[in-house]
Amino acid sequence: LSGLLLAWVALKCFGLTMVTLGRFVARTASATAAGRVEIRRSLEALVVDIGISIWARQLFTLLVSADLYRGVPAIYVNFLDYDVLSHAFGPADRLAFRGLGRVDRSIQQLARIVRRLPEMGYDLYVLSDHGQSPTRTFQRVARGASLDDVVRDALGGEAPPEMKIIAAGPNAFVYFTDREAPLLAAEIEARHPHALARLSRHPGIGLVLARGGSGPVCWYRGQRVPLTRRPDPAVRDPFAQRADREVVVAGLRDLMAMPSAGDIVLYGTGAPGGDVSFIDERGAHAGPSSAELHTFILHPPSVALPETPLTHPVQLYPHFMAYQEDSSWRSALDAPAPAGPAASGSATSYPAKSKVRASSSASRVSPRTPASRSR
Repeated sequence: LSGLLLAWVALKCFGLTMVTLGRFVARTASATAAGRVEIRRSLEALVVDIGISIWARQLFTLLVSADLYRGVPAIYVNFLDYDVLSHAFGPADRLAFRGLGRVDRSIQQLARIVRRLPEMGYDLYVLSDHGQSPTRTFQRVARGASLDDVVRDALGGEAPPEMKIIAAGPNAFVYFTDREAPLLAAEIEARHPHALARLSRHPGIGLVLARGGSGPVCWYRGQRVPLTRRPDPAVRDPFAQRADREVVVAGLRDLMAMPSAGDIVLYGTGAPGGDVSFIDERGAHAGPSSAELHTFILHPPSVALPETPLTHPVQLYPHFMAYQEDSSWRSALDAPAPAGPAASGSATSYPAKSKVRASSSASRVSPRTPASRSR
């Protein structure tokens, strides 16, 4: 990258930073005068806005732009803005949508470069690997009680010394470390009768999972729910009305088949008053709610994706690996990058307004090949 281009991007970021700081001072003064200032939220928003949504995004966009002009065969970039802001402030917060608008402009800038380089034959993909669900914190729902306190009470009032709890957003993993192999639900119940049902009745917990003899078992609102292919009409199945129930159940079964999953897995997803996170965040993903499973892929009309319904990322691997089967792609991959001013291009000269709206955005750029078009 030329020093001149880097200097321009740094100057642009510095200008945006000054504007953001000016807005911060004005908003803080206004909120203070009105008696509704939230210092912690304001400072968190300022740090994320400047660090992620200005400097990191601008740098990512610059680097990808330079690679496009160089003719790099395959480029991948992950724009973090919306995801980070949604976790911190909620997926519908104005700060999250402002970050999303900035991501839109970066993606459109890259799309304009692709259109200006038809000889490179790039295909531009825009993907989201997950959605976001608004959440409440567990301690707020539990009126100040910690997750450790609630689990201890459900187990009979005293936490065994070998128990460890790992909170990971809308899910939490409870481990009994007195033995290496995972405990089955029957063994947990033998140690702590009715503990799993009690946990599932807590207002901050939606689902409770454990391992059964022939697969995972689930408790919901105090009832045991079989994770079978078809819902049991005799029990209150939280996924019974979901069109994607089969996908959700398969995902839960895959999770509980992992040896590293907890002996008990707790989900805040589906809690009575709305989804809950076990860590301090206002938006989350890692659970089975519809909002969290909302993904998409945008691709050129000349590209054909696999015909079967896409329910797992691994289904896209053959599609993208097919680019490597093309000899021109492989030649480009082995060729040295061109030197000189052309590598710099004018990557920052496209002030565009994007109308794309995405939960969380990442761009995948690959050259168009006969292999990809024939799929």
